Amino acid sequence: MDEVTQVSPPRSEQEIETLHRRLKASSVFTILQLQPTYDLSEIHASLQSLKKEVLACIATLPESHPYRLSFPGRLNEIHDFINQPLQRFILNQAQSMGVDLSDIAARNILESKFLDERVPTLLDSEKYEEALPLAERMVSLSPEDTHSQAALYTARVFCSGSVEVQKESITGLMKIAEDAPASLDLQVYTARASLHVNRKEQAKGAVVRAEQINAKDPRVMALREQLSRKTVSPKKDAPGKATPGPRPSVVRGDKDISKAIKIGVGSLLVILLTWVLAIPMGMASTEPQYEITNAFWLIRRFLLIGAAFIFYYFIYEKNPQEMADDIGLTLPPMATPVAIVLGIFLGLASDFVPTGNTSLNVLGAFIHAAAYAIFFWGLLNHCFSRATGHGFAGVVITSLLVGLYHFSFPTIVGLEGVWMTLWIGQYMIFMGVIPGLLWDRGGQTVIPPFAYCLTINLLIVFKSAL
Repeated sequence: MDEVTQVSPPRSEQEIETLHRRLKASSVFTILQLQPTYDLSEIHASLQSLKKEVLACIATLPESHPYRLSFPGRLNEIHDFINQPLQRFILNQAQSMGVDLSDIAARNILESKFLDERVPTLLDSEKYEEALPLAERMVSLSPEDTHSQAALYTARVFCSGSVEVQKESITGLMKIAEDAPASLDLQVYTARASLHVNRKEQAKGAVVRAEQINAKDPRVMALREQLSRKTVSPKKDAPGKATPGPRPSVVRGDKDISKAIKIGVGSLLVILLTWVLAIPMGMASTEPQYEITNAFWLIRRFLLIGAAFIFYYFIYEKNPQEMADDIGLTLPPMATPVAIVLGIFLGLASDFVPTGNTSLNVLGAFIHAAAYAIFFWGLLNHCFSRATGHGFAGVVITSLLVGLYHFSFPTIVGLEGVWMTLWIGQYMIFMGVIPGLLWDRGGQTVIPPFAYCLTINLLIVFKSAL
């Protein structure tokens, strides 16, 4: 620096500004005054020449001149840019493929190729802060590519301090993963991100889909163990007490079974109470399907909703927000339309004829669907699936309780044994098994079965009103 200062001739304002504009150019080759080249040694030689020129210029500037700070800063940026793994990759690939480096489109293709390899590696290594800017660049290069979007959503979930950004990112990530159930990487991203924001049921759904693709993948096995630890470990470890180890394969523990037994007994008592409440409504006549002006009709539905909250609070020791996370309130893009189509078919096929005001019946349909969704397809499916370790096993147990609940419907009075069995059987299938499968295959969220039930009942209401 001292040598340069001694021999540096004064620079005119025009020369200084010319150097400033050169350093601000967007192309490294323009800054280095080189033709596009693959030769790293030539690039570094030009960089050293530029460094000498900049230092010579700085030596002639007054101490207070702003360029004395900005010029060295820009030199460091150029140096870091040239030595980035991305730029080395582009140069090597361009040289081996004979690509013209002045072709922007060709450079973008090479950059995309690098990012496609680099970003998943960083995400698998859980280096999310390093992956975030690269994922943003991926999306800018390929805005329609779902894998690029999923990588960006994943990095944002881990790096953002904003709850809204995390919520938006996890929703977008889950939609992409559900649209591409055969992509192992997308299921892994979704499971990791869901666990990070404590959405265990969504994580479980992603892990189940990942296991269907490749259960022996180390990432999937690690996620299953992590999910098991989050499920069976106590809320707070006692000081000095070791955390229990992960349970193999299924998310099940002694506490889950114990809670399932308690909820099963409690559910039987609730169902028995609904039978008692059905007596004043007239067991010898048809129950008003959506008669919300009938106090006993309303009590029976709100009893189911209230029981779900009570069981969660006293048995699972969870607040309403944690309950919502467990029963799932996301909107699966595939399961929900299927649920609506099935609901339309069954609604048109139904011969129920509700009485009373149509507007009140519409409100009653929402209450009816919400009660079933929260109690049967939310609480019971979630509870028994955790206890058994299998989603379908939980659905079967819940369907049996759905059948018991419908024994209180006045329409079975006077039926012979075979016909009574068939009558209850149809409720077990159409109000137990089918919505239960929609819940399980839709990522264990109550929105598909709720949409299914609501569609059926709204069609029944509007059919009778026409």
